[in-house]
Amino acid sequence: MADFITESIPVDLAADHVDNVPVGLAWLSFMFYIMLFCQHRICEAYFVPALNVLMDSMGNKENAWLKRLGNPGVAGATFMALGANGPELFTNLFSLFSHSDGGIGVVIGSEIFNLLVIIGASVVCTANDPLTLEKVPFARDVLYYALSIALLLWALYQNNPFIKTDKIDAATGQPIFNPVVGDEKGTNGLILKWEAGVMLIAAVSYWIMVYFTADIAKCVFGITEEDEASGYKSKIRGHEVDVMNVYKCRMADGHAQSSQHVKLDVTEQGIMTDMGDGEAAAGKRQSVGFNVGGAGLMEAGGMLKYSELEEVTVSGAAAGEGVIILKFHRSLLEEVTIKVKTKNGDQRQAILEDLKKHAPCDNSQNKSTWIHNYDPTCKNSFAHLSHGLKHGGVLVKLHAIGEFFIDFVLSSTLYWCDVKDVTKEGRWIACFMGAMFWLAFFSWLMVQVMGEISSNIAFLSPMLLGVTIGAIGTSLPNAMGSIIMAKQGKSAAAIGNAFGSNVQNVFLAMAGPWMIYMCATGEQFIPNSLDAKGQTVGEGVNWMLGTLILVLFVALLPTPCTLTKAYGYMFLVIYAGYLCWTIYEFMEAGKQ
Repeated sequence: MADFITESIPVDLAADHVDNVPVGLAWLSFMFYIMLFCQHRICEAYFVPALNVLMDSMGNKENAWLKRLGNPGVAGATFMALGANGPELFTNLFSLFSHSDGGIGVVIGSEIFNLLVIIGASVVCTANDPLTLEKVPFARDVLYYALSIALLLWALYQNNPFIKTDKIDAATGQPIFNPVVGDEKGTNGLILKWEAGVMLIAAVSYWIMVYFTADIAKCVFGITEEDEASGYKSKIRGHEVDVMNVYKCRMADGHAQSSQHVKLDVTEQGIMTDMGDGEAAAGKRQSVGFNVGGAGLMEAGGMLKYSELEEVTVSGAAAGEGVIILKFHRSLLEEVTIKVKTKNGDQRQAILEDLKKHAPCDNSQNKSTWIHNYDPTCKNSFAHLSHGLKHGGVLVKLHAIGEFFIDFVLSSTLYWCDVKDVTKEGRWIACFMGAMFWLAFFSWLMVQVMGEISSNIAFLSPMLLGVTIGAIGTSLPNAMGSIIMAKQGKSAAAIGNAFGSNVQNVFLAMAGPWMIYMCATGEQFIPNSLDAKGQTVGEGVNWMLGTLILVLFVALLPTPCTLTKAYGYMFLVIYAGYLCWTIYEFMEAGKQ
């Protein structure tokens, strides 16, 4: 156990080892596929939808305490955290059993990526400059993130000179305490079971704090949550429906989960709603697109036009359910998905007929809208592949091919409990467990692939892969989702989620696997080398602390709880510097 994690550079390679770069690069490509397609798709298509069903069911409870669990802010920081941190948690867990430091590298790298890149990109792309942060949630998450870092530093750097064993000294009759790695002064970098337990208790306290944040804000600061608008009068003729903006990133905005009751009309000019900011002029239409501004779905406004409508999916049509998913593709980095829930099948069919009549379904100018029923079986994966190859450009074709393989595997095994089919929402527990299984499998597979990469390209050690490529790959979908949220005026929520995800990363993705490993193996501690070649765990935690101090400093000065775009660019430049420094450290270590 003493040699569990001692070096950040592979030490088991033969002295005459020769790198096989082509094979290593092939394994590296497979690692990207696991992160960007497999892990992300599992969370996007099964993990998060199952949790959304749980949130909705809790939100409909009559009991006030259970009902609050369905509150978007509470659910986003608790239930959604499982989806947000699942890849990091399982990767770290299987890395422990493989005696690799790649998993802890992924967690540390993700922490730094979230603060610098997600916050930086959100500020740069925000529709409002300067960006104003939500004071109470921001203060809560900053304090808990600081606490998580403090607990990490405490556990890593405090001396743990002796470990109690099950053996009894025959002379004294007292338990025998064995010294751990190092001299009689003790060794830093050890994580004991009770220390991991303290972090897990801190996670529970964070959930409790999130649960009561609204009460604390009301009692202490007099801040109350805004109620949904009631008695809203329609300005147009149309169908009365419930509309929800659905974010597909794992770090989805919890506030965006609540729906808005509107009137919707599908016309030749576009999809119109009564959610605009002003009255339509007499005899004229209010918009030529889907205006989802003014009612909270897209605070930055912006039209979603037919030319941007990529896909219309009908869920539960066979059972007469009225759920329509509208997928708009506005640009390379901006995709908006709108969920429209109608009162009945007749209303749903009327909207679909209008969409088929007016939307460009003939592939004119390569802007064909695909209208189809949702099929949870593997037939849907073939349909998506066929549509992408027929109607998409080069990038769309490549994406369709890459997504086909993982979609086929998932739909072949989880079709019977896929909650995206509204008739199967009652099976959300099975869907959740199935997603957990596949997420664990691909996390295990990624750990094995990281080992293969290191054995073929010695420079790319598991730790280097974790803090750079692994962290970027697992967090990139969240960054893309945050950019979309920023363009829609929800940068503050994206930044809040970045902090919340980091808190859960430490408490769950670090402490959780540590506790599971020690309980499963009977080990009493987990060593983390603080003087290994290259970047160490301790240095990574110091980087986490430094980035927190930086973000907190610029958020408080000169105007409290505001961030300008200049700060956003600064964060991105600092992250680039962090990557360069990390690579330089490992290059220098490789020369020794």
